[in-house]
Order: sequence, then structure tokens, then C-alpha cells
Amino acid sequence: MASLLAAAAALEAKPLPRIGLLGWTACETSMSSPQGEWSFVLKGLAEFGYRPNENVTIECRSVNGRFEQFGLAASELAKIPVDIIVAGSDSAINAAVLATHVIPIVSIQSTLYGNSFSAPRVNITGIVNLSLELTPKRLELLKDAIPMLRKVAVLSNPTGDYRGDEARARRGGGELDTELIFFRVKEPDALAQAFAEMRAQNVDGVFILPDLMFAANASRIAELALKNNLATMAWDRRMTEAGCLMSYSSNSDELDQRLASFVDRILKGADAGYLPVEKPSGFVLSINLRTAAALKIALPRDLLMMANEVVE
Repeated sequence: MASLLAAAAALEAKPLPRIGLLGWTACETSMSSPQGEWSFVLKGLAEFGYRPNENVTIECRSVNGRFEQFGLAASELAKIPVDIIVAGSDSAINAAVLATHVIPIVSIQSTLYGNSFSAPRVNITGIVNLSLELTPKRLELLKDAIPMLRKVAVLSNPTGDYRGDEARARRGGGELDTELIFFRVKEPDALAQAFAEMRAQNVDGVFILPDLMFAANASRIAELALKNNLATMAWDRRMTEAGCLMSYSSNSDELDQRLASFVDRILKGADAGYLPVEKPSGFVLSINLRTAAALKIALPRDLLMMANEVVE
């Protein structure tokens, strides 16, 4: 009887598994808001039966919009230590890799960090969203929306995650015989001036490259585009919901939710290095009809028929 009681006490004393979240936006809002950075990851974990502070501990660290803080935030999670790190971006992945080669890292990735889709054999796994590869297709869709498209403003962040996307944009622009003018914005306060300059240069549309800062300021970007009478093509359906004209991407909400299955398998003993990296099941063309009406753009019927999601 005594041995049974001792065994039961030992089980009760066993620490809860710890999941570390390494993100861009403040933990308070990213975990509690219905559209927060971690909302769909947490929803997926709940579907697998994980309840914070009951059978799992969630440790969140945020850089609050400062890329240079990722290293410190990742180191804090590694020192706890957590049992797994969920990285919210490529910058977060890079920081987590420098902080630990042992703790499993799960993330939505823009490029393949492992050796192959079937067996990465490193401590990183997750889903590749193919965001960079979709750049030429997004430009093509923008031209479908505006057939007379000749001059395109490209909004990019030279200090962000996706600096390599500029080269793909240039190739895509050359194939479509369009002139690309790059507007490199490092801080939200510089967005208004950038859009004013775009209008002054008589661009026909704005192509927004993937970036965490732009995502966090999606509504502001959509507002400035409307103010300056500029159509926008973005990389994420959440940008369309915020007021941008169009986006073409994998379904980010769905992918975030799918990350929970990786966390579940790893916490149950799977080796991250042998969990195949996955690809999106499909892509979403999202169009905001309210924005099209405000810009007085008559979108081609064929383009509307292609849309998977329409914001009215």
C-alpha cells in the first residue's frame, strides 16, 4: 500500500510538459485575441486535449516587434528549459536554432530548414508555406486584376525575414513586362511617406512582400492604400480581411492549427528529426470586394471565379 501511495505521489509531482512560444507580437494579445499570432495554434492544441496549467504549461516569449530581440527571447526559452519551441517566423527559427540544438523546434517555414521533406534529421520540423515561391504568381494575379498594370510599387522591409523575395519579384516583373519600384520601409512610422511617394510616382498598384512588421500593421497599410487610391496585392488572407485588395497564399490559419499535431507527436515521444516536413494542402486567392468598389476597380469575372474567399 505504501509503495502504491509513493508511486501515485511521484506521478502527481511529475512536472507538466512545457511548450515555448517564440513570437513577434506581445504575448498578452497574441494568446488571447481571436486573431492573435497564437490563436490557431492554441486552438489546435485544445483539440488534442492540451489545457494550459492543467496538463501542459505554456511559456510565451515575444520580441514586441523588434527583430534584434529574437536571440534573447529564444535563449530564455532554452534556459527554462521548455520541451518544445514553436517558432512563429523564420527569424524566430533562426534564433531558436542558435539557442539550442537539442530542444525540438516546430514552425511554419518559408523555406526548408531540414534536409528533405521525408526525413529532415535535425531538431526542426513543421510546414513549409512556399510563400517565396508564390511571388511570381501574385504579380501575375495583380496584373489579371489590373490589365493595364505597367508600374508596380514593391513594399519591402530590408531588415525583415524575407529579403530574398525581392529577387523573385524582379524576375516576376520582367516576365510580365512591368516596371518594379522598390520602397524599403523599416518602421511603421515610415509607411505614410512611402505611400505618398508611390502615388507621386504614378504607380498602378502595390505589391506587398511578406514581412512581420507589415502583417502587424495590415489595417494601416490598407488604409494608406485606399487614401492614395492604390490597389494592393499581399501574401496572406489576413491582409485581405484587413482591407487590402487581394492576397494569394496558403491558408495561414489552417497551417497554424496543423502545427499542433507536430507538438502532440513530439510530446508523446516522436523525434522531430524524423517527422516529415509538410507542404500546404492548397492555396487561397482572397479578394476584398469592398476595397475593389472603393477603388472603382471592375475585377474580371474570370478572376472572381478563381477566388476561394471573397470579403464583401
